[in-house]
Amino acid sequence: MTLAANMFTVVSIVAIGTAGILSGSGSMRRAGQSLIDAVISGIGEVSSAAVAAVSLAYMMMANQLDALKRATDALRKELKRIRCRGRLLFHYTNYEAARNIAFTGYILSSKGFGNGFPPGAYASDVWPTDLRFTKRTLAMAFKNYVYDVSAFVAFCSTRFIIAPGFGIIRSVPHYYAPTKGAKVPVPVDVKFAGANLMPDY
Repeated sequence: MTLAANMFTVVSIVAIGTAGILSGSGSMRRAGQSLIDAVISGIGEVSSAAVAAVSLAYMMMANQLDALKRATDALRKELKRIRCRGRLLFHYTNYEAARNIAFTGYILSSKGFGNGFPPGAYASDVWPTDLRFTKRTLAMAFKNYVYDVSAFVAFCSTRFIIAPGFGIIRSVPHYYAPTKGAKVPVPVDVKFAGANLMPDY
């Protein structure tokens, strides 16, 4: 298992636990707290980002807005430590797909979509700490419709180039690795994976 995969597992569990804590249900709050406690008890020697994620989950109980700022600051600091050969890019997707990419080191290409986007594996240089976006506006900027961008995979690549199409927000650049069709595995140098911290709306 890669470091990115280990990190993704910890951050994902903390995110699920935090969601439980922030819900109104007493049983969900207890379940969320138990998840985070379980991570803390078995965390061992992991990246400082994982420790920060656990700590930030506790902060969210008291002050969500303050916690969001602290969480984005911690994530931004981790991402700035990445040293790339090529460009640092982010692939936004759902948790399951992000976990698969982190474990395998491959993005499966899409068949392309509207506004002139050809088949290929897609990514962006928009950081998951850029709170000018919400998950909804980010998805719309990419594909002109809302889809699940709850997670991200950060990777380095010299293969991805500017895509010819454009989304509803033309200022958001798309990068892609061209393929001849859909579901073609495109290798990427995964550096980090985790939860997209942008608000939902």
